[in-house]
Amino acid sequence: MGNELNGTRVAFVVADEGIEQVGLQTTWGVLRAAGARLAVVAPEPGRAQMMNHLDRGDTIEVVEAETDVADSDAMVLQGGVANPDQLRTDGPGASFVRTMFEAGKPLL
Repeated sequence: MGNELNGTRVAFVVADEGIEQVGLQTTWGVLRAAGARLAVVAPEPGRAQMMNHLDRGDTIEVVEAETDVADSDAMVLQGGVANPDQLRTDGPGASFVRTMFEAGKPLL
């Protein structure tokens, strides 16, 4: 893969825990290989807990606890069971996703 997304700013929107590790790492690797600039956006700064099904996996650094939608060209709303369920009840997380959609920015 070349630089199809060279310089595109992509926000990975995650909860503080419950992120499906294999899904995040796979998507992250593909986008990075395409030249995207990646950042993890979560409710709290620090590190977010990834999961391997029901077992704790690695943690990932949260680059930005809050970010302006203008700072991202696209977003990845990380799947799995726990991550999107937690985000829908998180006011700032749900607001970020809603604002990205309203701005017409793509969901990758």
